[in-house]
Amino acid sequence: MTGNIASASSLNVSGAGPKTLHIPSLDSQHEAHTSRLYSLHVAEHYIISGSADRTVRLWLKNTCQLALPPLLGHEGAVTAVELSEELGLGISGDSKGVMILWRLRDGHMMQRLEAHEDVVQALTVRGTTLVSTSRDLSAKVWQVKGGKAQSENSSEASGAMTGDVEIDLELRHTFRGHTMNVADAHISHDGEYVYTTSGDRSLRVWDLETGECVHGYEGLASMLRFQLIHEGRGTTVVGAGTDSTVRVYDVDIQDGTCAELACLEGHTGVVRSVDIIRGPSGSSKGVGEDWKIVSAGYDGTVKVWGRREEAGALLDWGCVETLSFSDEMLTPVTDFNHQELTEEGFVIVKNIPNRVMDMQVDGRWIYCCGEGAEIVAWELHV
Repeated sequence: MTGNIASASSLNVSGAGPKTLHIPSLDSQHEAHTSRLYSLHVAEHYIISGSADRTVRLWLKNTCQLALPPLLGHEGAVTAVELSEELGLGISGDSKGVMILWRLRDGHMMQRLEAHEDVVQALTVRGTTLVSTSRDLSAKVWQVKGGKAQSENSSEASGAMTGDVEIDLELRHTFRGHTMNVADAHISHDGEYVYTTSGDRSLRVWDLETGECVHGYEGLASMLRFQLIHEGRGTTVVGAGTDSTVRVYDVDIQDGTCAELACLEGHTGVVRSVDIIRGPSGSSKGVGEDWKIVSAGYDGTVKVWGRREEAGALLDWGCVETLSFSDEMLTPVTDFNHQELTEEGFVIVKNIPNRVMDMQVDGRWIYCCGEGAEIVAWELHV
């Protein structure tokens, strides 16, 4: 991270637990969302969030305060957000299938389009390529046109960041083949393939140039979110499972194989998000050696997973730290926070955790959002 992570009023430095921050801080609650947060994305200078309150909010990362007034234009809950500081763009998708492009400099709505026929579930951008996924059983590939996207080598290129040139999206491909909602997508590091996961318990790999599905792997866990780790000719897929597990798969698109490497158990509800704590730059080691996994779910917890080394051998995966999103919330936002159960004639009140909806690792921090008005972040010590 660059600069100061947050003002002193945003940080909790007391106690033995990890340092935490809230976005917005306690003294800036007037800037907070008014309903649950469904999505966030953290970049170098900004954090973007989307909420059931139908707004998109852009935060300054170094102050944890709003960079602009709330961005208005969605008529449904904002279910997916993405940032490209390189292009000066914020992108959001909602429960009605609408996507909006925002100019980061001033919050100007650059394009509003009916991208999908149902909920936009995920957005991912790499360079000038954007991929969106939806409950309408499709994923779509878009090309960012105009501004820096067309003039990256020109010293006069202004793009969305300066506001001199308009930018819009052009549809390149529509991926069809999943039989249930397309939950997430990622573009490979070489820009040649798009990976998608779905409620149909499959992983599909698509050729970005032709739009053809080159591999389909069936019978996997249903993964709401996943991450890609590229090592040599192979790719490791780490997925957040609806069955309360985190799955690790080894995928080789040259051989067309997909093998499960690990199944991490410990969450007590749907695992909603997963990310990677990456090893030192240039490390040849893979997941479980220099790398760790972070997961977050509907049980209101964030878990860090790693593998201990003993006598030169790696042992099984284990949870090395558990963080409570529910306990850190300043302003819980949920339809209900307790449940009445009857056991042997007695009424028992059980607290319901505030569910985590999205999470991202960035530098030394884990950012998390869900059934609360704020984003919560913890400093890493692992």
